Amino acid sequence: MLSKEQVGRGAELITEACAVGRLIEDLPPSCRPQTTEDAYAIQNHIFDSRNDRTHGWFVSATNPQMQRQLRLSEPYAARWGHGRFLDSNAEISAPGALPIALEAEVTFKLNRALPPRERAYTAQEVETAIAAVHPSFEVVISCFTDWVNQPPLNLIAEGGPAQLLVTGCGVETWQTLTLNELPIAATVNGSTIARGCSGNVMDGPVSVLVWLANHASNRGVGLEKGQLCNTGMCAPVFWVNPGDRAIADFGDLGTVEVEVGTYPTNNDAGAN
Repeated sequence: MLSKEQVGRGAELITEACAVGRLIEDLPPSCRPQTTEDAYAIQNHIFDSRNDRTHGWFVSATNPQMQRQLRLSEPYAARWGHGRFLDSNAEISAPGALPIALEAEVTFKLNRALPPRERAYTAQEVETAIAAVHPSFEVVISCFTDWVNQPPLNLIAEGGPAQLLVTGCGVETWQTLTLNELPIAATVNGSTIARGCSGNVMDGPVSVLVWLANHASNRGVGLEKGQLCNTGMCAPVFWVNPGDRAIADFGDLGTVEVEVGTYPTNNDAGAN
């Protein structure tokens, strides 16, 4: 188990790498997480050091293929704060050498809180807390080199502090949708690059939200009204470059779009 100082050092290295856009191969052995508890301790330290409140949750590794790729037996999650959530047609960018990948995902907005408690939340309880369902892109930006082949505890520790979630218009009458059967097609500059289905996560998007409600409860945090919660990739992940425009079509759920820009340099910032 990592000491408090080791947790702090691991969090510092990840935070610095993300901020300046520097890729790192791994964390040093002295502060590398050895257990899930270590990984979440580093993740919590990163979030708490920002003195932010939780605006939503990021869930990853809900797709069986991605779980096998990352060598995980269940999903993992992280709290996201201010500035992580953008509306469709947003321009996105990443600092320095950090590459950008996109994942087409179903995202929920909550109309009431699901606070911590001893008893597990049921699917019926969680469904009553859903205000709307949104088409979305998770903008994957990691400071770890070749993140799809990284030790999974490193990714849990990182928790996506540089990542974004771009959401399209929400559907409030989501019960009318075949939520587990929505066809998904993602294009880049007009060419189809990935296809999938909304049901390609666990037992469907709602099952992911149920998992998250109980995960957040077990962490003593819970979910709050108004928060956005993604549910993991429904189609293969793909990488984009500056100048690209990506669109994901979720059928009856609608579409979400992003444009990839160039991260501003200090000179650019000074000119604005």
